[in-house]
Amino acid sequence: MMPTTRPPAALGTGRQPAARAAAIGHCDGACAVALIPYSPTRQLSGEKMSAKKKRKHHTVSRFYLKRFANDREIIQRFSLKDLKSHPISINAASVHRDFYMLKLEDGSDTDILEDAFGELEGPAAKAIRQIIECDNWPPTEEQRWAISEWVALQHLRTEKQRKWMSELADALVKAQIGLSISKEQQKELAESAPSLLDPSSYEVTVTANHHAEHIQRLLARTANTFFHRAWKIMKFKRKTLATGDAPVLLLPAPNHPPYMGIGLLNAGEVVVPLARKAALIMGEFEGPDDTLPGSTMASKIINQAMINNARDAIFFHPDDKIIETIEVPPYEETETDIGEQMKELIEAFAKKEKLTPSDNKPGLATGEGGVAAP
Repeated sequence: MMPTTRPPAALGTGRQPAARAAAIGHCDGACAVALIPYSPTRQLSGEKMSAKKKRKHHTVSRFYLKRFANDREIIQRFSLKDLKSHPISINAASVHRDFYMLKLEDGSDTDILEDAFGELEGPAAKAIRQIIECDNWPPTEEQRWAISEWVALQHLRTEKQRKWMSELADALVKAQIGLSISKEQQKELAESAPSLLDPSSYEVTVTANHHAEHIQRLLARTANTFFHRAWKIMKFKRKTLATGDAPVLLLPAPNHPPYMGIGLLNAGEVVVPLARKAALIMGEFEGPDDTLPGSTMASKIINQAMINNARDAIFFHPDDKIIETIEVPPYEETETDIGEQMKELIEAFAKKEKLTPSDNKPGLATGEGGVAAP
């Protein structure tokens, strides 16, 4: 039976010694991070006494990508945007320059978040290796937590997640301006910052600092959610699996309402391919752990879900013919349609309040200053 309480291993709660005493910096009102571990080669200002800053940041763990690569550590990358496939080193796959580079209070940059991630990746890599290569199943409580924490991190750290956060922030800010301010405030904005009255003239984006705060806030509870699900390991003899730039899959339960979104708590299964021929399936809460045989249908379902969930690309072994077995979805520029929904809501509100878009001035309305005359 699975334990009913979460093991005391959440990031930031002291699993590591005083190294977890984090530095919390602030930049533009955003918490820089509370995941920054102590290191004798760094100062909390973000400046390093030695060592060059890391600029190439993996949004998918390198140790994980290696399990889908050949002996030369090459994987195949298939792009959803241009529908092209090419081999790439795991050192370059899923890399974004300065993606996790944080700004500290003094204006300096720090890559310390990369090291904080590494502290979680090490135990997870060991636990996954013991499961895949040594048939250590079911996992020990320590292994289970290490993997749960890494899966939570991998779910929260991706470009897909930051894109979703940016789109939500963009929509909410524009909705607040378009729906909440008075006509007098609109007049003031028309004089001081007229572009704010034209939602199409600017875009709100989430910074690495905001993303780090988001990860810190949700990591422990997300890991706890994964830890308490029933785990099943599915191993394949012939069929193979792909992974992607968003490799944690939330699949609906059989009775999931088609109009409802899928989240961590209502997902029927959370699926993570752990290697080319093995997938971890986290099912119902508090159920028994088990092993499942892989099948052609199962591999197709997982690979199809992987490409459907990807932001830009999926990855697989160079010898595998993954693309031939699945349907490639059209590339989506956005992660949500909340922006269009907010735009329609703002336009409906403007129409109700007799505010109409100006043809020759930025803002919501005609009249002096780009705002409808009262």
